[in-house]
Amino acid sequence: MASHFSLSAVSLITLLFLTSTPLPDAAFSITIGVTYSASTVATYPTPPLPERVASTVTYLGLAALRLDVSDPNLVRTFLYSNTTLLLTIPNALVPPLAANRTNTLRWLYSLLGFN
Repeated sequence: MASHFSLSAVSLITLLFLTSTPLPDAAFSITIGVTYSASTVATYPTPPLPERVASTVTYLGLAALRLDVSDPNLVRTFLYSNTTLLLTIPNALVPPLAANRTNTLRWLYSLLGFN
């Protein structure tokens, strides 16, 4: 029982030390983002327009957006914004994209409309 207590005390002291030590600005940054899931009939009868999604993300000051489904229209809406997009790649496309960089660029360019 005593060893458990001392281990917890050491962990607490370590946690307090790490949280109280100032870090250089370049080594520490926080990005706040959300996941946008494609709407279904169960959530919305009609999905919001991509422009409305983009304006809401900008209004809320979110730096990143993860897209559940890589919808080309939604991706293009964020083309010249300062928002980081995390795109979901369908499972069936992972092996061909991983095997060939040209396939990856084609897929990405098709999302951006640069066919």
